[in-house]
Amino acid sequence: MRLKAAVNHLREWASPGPPWWEDLAREYGVSRQEALRLGTRAKGRRPWGKTLEEIWGETPRDSASTVARFYADAGPWFSFRQVVRHRFTCFGFIAKRLTPGARFLEFGAGVCPATWWLLHHGPALRATPADVPSEHFRFGLNRLRRALPFRQWRMDLWPAWCHGGTLPRLPAGQFDGVACLEVFEHLPDPAGTAGWLVDRLAAGGWFFENFAGHPDASGPDLPAAQAARQATYDRIASACALVVGRPWSELGGGGGTRTWRKC
Repeated sequence: MRLKAAVNHLREWASPGPPWWEDLAREYGVSRQEALRLGTRAKGRRPWGKTLEEIWGETPRDSASTVARFYADAGPWFSFRQVVRHRFTCFGFIAKRLTPGARFLEFGAGVCPATWWLLHHGPALRATPADVPSEHFRFGLNRLRRALPFRQWRMDLWPAWCHGGTLPRLPAGQFDGVACLEVFEHLPDPAGTAGWLVDRLAAGGWFFENFAGHPDASGPDLPAAQAARQATYDRIASACALVVGRPWSELGGGGGTRTWRKC
């Protein structure tokens, strides 16, 4: 895995396209060094009034209103954190499964790292980023809008906002590919969401997920999400075949990225 990560880093640096910090600098008026510093988690840091630990500990995330409060308290922190964290991430495992013109949903998109990477390095897609209203999702959409004319990429950008904690009203079988990456562990009902996502896939469509399991109880995982881990896995497996990756039971209860195909 370390060798693969190193190869991905080299591939990302060698690929054409704007540098990872360019949009952060334009949006928030920071330098590359400041963007890296603000996007690197450090205990006790207070870039926007509260430390990340205070935000985790003081703000519940069990309803639409408390989720909105949580992201309001976080401010632009997630914009920096997600861009810096994914600055070398390669989403080639998605690109090789999708053909030009495929309909792609990035669910729980945040700063839209998968859609942004595919925009620069993958096939021309019809993409739908979806997330709850937040500063980092707003930034992610702006980042995509700026890249579209710059790259002259043939992509339909359909932002789908999950208002009020409810799922978007999208037809069943609408997508050829769905990515739900680093999302399930933050949801109060991941099994229900997994069922909704699978239903949005067309027959033969691809589903990419990595339901993480963090041992740190003070981290971002919701206890309700972890309790529903097996139910989530069973719901996906009831409609899809596991193509790449290992079952959660073989990974000690979580982790890993899996590629599924709808039967």
